[in-house]
Amino acid sequence: MNKDQVKGRVKKVTGKAKALAGKALHKPGLTARGRVQQITGSVQATFGDLKSAASKRAAAGRRAVARKEAVLEKKAKETVQKQAKAVEKKARKTVRKQANAVAKKAKAVAKKAR
Repeated sequence: MNKDQVKGRVKKVTGKAKALAGKALHKPGLTARGRVQQITGSVQATFGDLKSAASKRAAAGRRAVARKEAVLEKKAKETVQKQAKAVEKKARKTVRKQANAVAKKAKAVAKKAR
């Protein structure tokens, strides 16, 4: 509970007590002031409720964004790993081809040298 919720509810109860006291004592001014305070308390309590709800929704939104960021980060990491494996595989293939070409040239040179 935030302070607006607490203060509003206290004002509402106080206003209700004043209104009842005004009625019992036959004092219309006190009754009216009590009702005004009651309404003021209700408005403040409602404001506090809205503020609390907005705060909770904002926190939920931040958590949702954090979860989505984590998912995207994981996907990005997986994509980078796949691309790195593909590049490594291609590099090995290229190195093998070059090694085979060098071996063929070496054999050819060795044949000529005989």
